[in-house]
Amino acid sequence: MLKLIKRLTGDRAAARGTLAYEEARALLETEKPATRRDLAQRTDLKPEMLYYLAEGSDERTRALVAANPSTPHQANALLAEDEAASVRQELAAKIGRLLPDLEPDAAARLRDQTLELIEKLARDQEPRVRAILSEEIKSSPLVPRDVVQRLARRPISRRREPAVARHPAGAAGCRATGGSRRRDIGLRADPALLT
Repeated sequence: MLKLIKRLTGDRAAARGTLAYEEARALLETEKPATRRDLAQRTDLKPEMLYYLAEGSDERTRALVAANPSTPHQANALLAEDEAASVRQELAAKIGRLLPDLEPDAAARLRDQTLELIEKLARDQEPRVRAILSEEIKSSPLVPRDVVQRLARRPISRRREPAVARHPAGAAGCRATGGSRRRDIGLRADPALLT
């Protein structure tokens, strides 16, 4: 009980141990932003609690949930649609970091879920989200060619090159779509060249 009181009153050093389910639930109910942020960073928090934080917290807490490698797919999918660009940026960086750990023969469901999030983030309206994703996935052969080409075609300011410069499928797409460092002069390649 003393540990719970210390946690509730803000003793973060005490909060570093393993949390029982009831303790974590009590901390969630306090609705203190600092406590929620601490919980959002925990990799031992139950998936449903991370989802709860992704659903009903402030932007900074949602960004921490997006960066947490233990966040379940359902929460990641929710965060990919978040109104705050900073949340989607954290998610893009995390997904890109997790991608190299996925083996080509990894569990199909996990791989498909990760690639689904990558495709969704590649369509993001915020250039910085696409730039972070591009940087994180630039050397992964698991990323579908159409995602690499989509990133190469969309303006990301000067950070346009990473996904295409070193990606196995990207070199041809980079030359064909004008994805080099020079300004786009309005010429488009024949789609047959991209296949």
